[in-house]
Amino acid sequence: MAYLVLHRDIPQTRQRLAFQFWADSTEAQARTNLRRELHHLRQGLPEADRYLLADAKTLQWNPHASFLLDVAEFERAFASAEAAERAADVNGARTAWEQAIALYGGDLLPSCDDDWIFPEREHLRQKLLHALESLTRLSEAQGDYRAAIRSAQRLLEIDPLHETSYAALMRSHHLNGDRANALQVYHRCLTLLRQELGVDPSANTRKLYEQLLLEEAAPNIQPSSHSAGPPQTNLFPSPVALSPLVGRDREWASIQQWANPILLANCGAIASAEASPVLLLAGEPGIGKTRLLEELRSMEQAVQVLWGRGFAAEMVRPYGIWIDALRSLAMPSTGNIPPELGFLLPELGQPAPASPDMPPAPLRERSHLFDAVVQLLAEYADRTPVLVILDDIQWIDEASSALLHYAIRLLIGV
Repeated sequence: MAYLVLHRDIPQTRQRLAFQFWADSTEAQARTNLRRELHHLRQGLPEADRYLLADAKTLQWNPHASFLLDVAEFERAFASAEAAERAADVNGARTAWEQAIALYGGDLLPSCDDDWIFPEREHLRQKLLHALESLTRLSEAQGDYRAAIRSAQRLLEIDPLHETSYAALMRSHHLNGDRANALQVYHRCLTLLRQELGVDPSANTRKLYEQLLLEEAAPNIQPSSHSAGPPQTNLFPSPVALSPLVGRDREWASIQQWANPILLANCGAIASAEASPVLLLAGEPGIGKTRLLEELRSMEQAVQVLWGRGFAAEMVRPYGIWIDALRSLAMPSTGNIPPELGFLLPELGQPAPASPDMPPAPLRERSHLFDAVVQLLAEYADRTPVLVILDDIQWIDEASSALLHYAIRLLIGV
């Protein structure tokens, strides 16, 4: 019956139906099987003659009979959404897409394993994915980022390898003020694509990720022409893009107490001998350490900020946290950039080949790479204060940890 209902607009020949369902039987046996199933259908379907159109050669489900079919309702809503989009009716299209998605109750006949059902099931599934992708796009365009997040997340539940939806989810989280979740979405995408397909995200997705890394909160400096005494520098403005800190006044005051002497020293003031250039923020997961670091990062008008973050899924990625941190730095197109940085940042060009009398390659490359990173940070620190923020360092790899130790040791006092 399902086959007839789904193909209700075209009469089906008995010969075709017999071959479709009993391809391994003889023609006579297949026709006998068809007659038996048709008899059972007539016995089990009330008022069968209203719905079944039968003659000696064909069978058809009556398309003009009064009945409700969820597949037909879904396809009508889908067609309405497409028509609304062609007419540039954004609100009408969004409503129709939402209706179509709500009508999709799951895969078509999930308990049926007959060969004919698979293309039908996949056709409807692809329509659902298209509907979710369209709804995500329209919701984002209308500024309803929470709705865009919901539809993108549902799409990824159905098709976890749908990369464009990861990008849409990243944008929506970011536009909704949740940059941390946007970055986490990228790393989920990266991990899954590598595990399942052995590939990295596309250039467009990587570019979006890099833009998120480079994003800074807008400065909030309001100098007063009437203030007396020397000019004051507001090192810790309230960033307009971040939600207010709640219940973290004591912790934030401690961070300010640590940072102010160091930054003022870079502005020409005399730093205390007890001022430490390193701050370790420790605590249980989920208590708000990243939010405090984002608040610290928001003083971008006073310092050059490098931001990197460790991820459990990327502990096999050498120097991963440093690669992200260095990419968040505005590299000059020209200038004295150590060529060894090409090991970490291929976009800068490959490092120059080594002479044959140098130490073995692994040791040589690590030593020169460490020196190159320290040299770059020192040169930037000569011009403006540099703040290196490394979040979730419990997930960094051994190479990143060694570079961190080396940089701290050599840069103290710079």
